[in-house]
Amino acid sequence: MLYLHGKLQINYTMATFAIVIRGKRNDGHYPVYIRVSHKSNPGYIKTSFVVSDKGLKKTYTKDGKEKVEVSDKLIVKECMNEIAGYVRRLNDINSRDMSVQEVIAYLTNEYGELSFTEFANEYVAGMIAHDREHSAVNYRMAVKRLHEHMNKGNILFSDITANVLREWIDGMMDSPRKRNLYPVCIKAIFNAAMLKYNDEDKDIIRIKRNPFSKITIPKAKQSEKRSVAIETIQTFLCSDISGLHGREELARDVCRMIFCLIKSLSTPFNITVFPQYGYILFIIIGLVFLLVLKPYLTGMPSIILSAGVRLYRFP
Repeated sequence: MLYLHGKLQINYTMATFAIVIRGKRNDGHYPVYIRVSHKSNPGYIKTSFVVSDKGLKKTYTKDGKEKVEVSDKLIVKECMNEIAGYVRRLNDINSRDMSVQEVIAYLTNEYGELSFTEFANEYVAGMIAHDREHSAVNYRMAVKRLHEHMNKGNILFSDITANVLREWIDGMMDSPRKRNLYPVCIKAIFNAAMLKYNDEDKDIIRIKRNPFSKITIPKAKQSEKRSVAIETIQTFLCSDISGLHGREELARDVCRMIFCLIKSLSTPFNITVFPQYGYILFIIIGLVFLLVLKPYLTGMPSIILSAGVRLYRFP
């Protein structure tokens, strides 16, 4: 039951509270708990108080069962203040569909502000666990740069305001890419936290504002095109170098081969030269390539031919 505007109101979905003890410690004292009962299910919130045998009293229920209650007036007063705070918080939300564990989590977590730093570390670790190491590097660097700007080891969500973000972005004028990439990463982490901690259906809003709604993240600068013209490639591959022999001819064929494999060369590879047979063997992870230096495969080992290699022959 609760009083509202001077009238007695009954909230059948409101949790009920009681001050209880659960067990005796080795030093003879009893830790004091606040029992939370919601939809016929009990849960317990541990307080910072302990009581001795002198602070307890025995009472009896209507059916004659004995029970022990906390009688220490100071502890009872402090616990009742705690309970009054819990009641006020539950009056602000719809707890009808919440379990007793959810009610306790809401009441106990409400006191401490959420840490952006802790959530960001968990978010980046989750990216790495899902094989997104490359993207995680950018997110980790964005979080690091935000910490450096704010000069704080532990950033709370309430610390990140629109003004803080504007100042941070303005401080990266030397790098258009960072001014776009880093705020985008921080915004993604912030949105993920709001999705996790806020539940509008239950009126639970632990992150009360989104500072990104009041700022505009600079657009990413268009990268310069570095593609090579088709005419240049044709000149490179079709140039007349029939007068080359020996090492010059080998150099030409190697250049052509590297050009054909340019996209694959970011992967570690091995090169083996077989001058007696007239070919070079490129071994890249998952692939095998042959660069034929002669117009025929005289004496090539049969094991190479049966390996399912990719063959590149140049005129």
